[in-house]
Amino acid sequence: MLLFLWLWSQNPVFGFFKQNWYNPVYYEGSWLLLFMKLTNLAEFIFLLTTPLIGLYYYFRYRKLESLWFSVGDSMLLFGGMTVIFVFAGYLPDNYLTQNMPLMTNALESVILSFLLANRFKNIYQHNAQMSAELAEQRQQNAIRLFEGQIIERKRLSQELHDGISLSLANIRLRLSMLAEKLNGHSKEANHLVEALGDVGQDVRRFSHALSPVMLERYGLAEALEELVNQIQIGQPNLVVSFDYEEIDEQQVQPLAAQMLYQIALELLNNIVKHSKAHQAILRLFQEGNTLNLEVWDDGVGYENEGESDGIGLQNIRARVQLLNGTFSAIRLSKGMKHKVTL
Repeated sequence: MLLFLWLWSQNPVFGFFKQNWYNPVYYEGSWLLLFMKLTNLAEFIFLLTTPLIGLYYYFRYRKLESLWFSVGDSMLLFGGMTVIFVFAGYLPDNYLTQNMPLMTNALESVILSFLLANRFKNIYQHNAQMSAELAEQRQQNAIRLFEGQIIERKRLSQELHDGISLSLANIRLRLSMLAEKLNGHSKEANHLVEALGDVGQDVRRFSHALSPVMLERYGLAEALEELVNQIQIGQPNLVVSFDYEEIDEQQVQPLAAQMLYQIALELLNNIVKHSKAHQAILRLFQEGNTLNLEVWDDGVGYENEGESDGIGLQNIRARVQLLNGTFSAIRLSKGMKHKVTL
């Protein structure tokens, strides 16, 4: 390749050097002419090989870029053959033959540059497609994991309700019977009966939170209304209201309904535990093909810094992202507004 570049640099078209021995006809039969003929023969074989390789790949794999590759290298072959024929004395050394290699090289550069750009475009599209497929696969895996968690929640809820809860009720009944037998010495026993009843209530609430029966039987709106009523009963100092607009329950996927219920439960629990609020509003409404859940409160609020969210809010963001939804937490002049859109 360096030898070819050195020989081409002697071409008077470029004007780099002025050599009287440039035309090999002047040295007919000399060693220089033989050397140049052998060099040009090797160059011709090399230039002819690359278009043939492109044609071979085109007919084998039927890729159009292989054909364009052959066309581009054919321009280089044509320009090189022009130089060879001029050296051999078969073509005149004039303006056209001197500039033919420059024109064919320029055309070849345009074609091969287009092919290179097209190859980079195809690689980029392929990588983008692979990234999208991997992202979709990760999302599907996460959804299946969440569905597995729902199934496990149902199993634990059933176990708590039918197993532990009934056992606690049986123990409480027997303990109350024992307290009655102790008559006047039953103060401590009565206290244990009441404490055991509170534990049973907690177990039932926990069982309901894991897998709400209302959600499966009556749908999302009824389950959220029941949730609000339970919180209102347990928190007399907090006024909790449920604002509900008609939604098409048939369009709500079970996974989305379960997710929205768990998010509402998490946000309302945060209000009860941390906000010091006097009023909270839960709102469910539909806009076209989007389902929206909003939770308002008039508590102390918090700074919405995203990455510094607690575990509960981080879990909410992760769950919403599974279904390509959005979650926002906005601090108001008094309290917070949380919104989930699926």
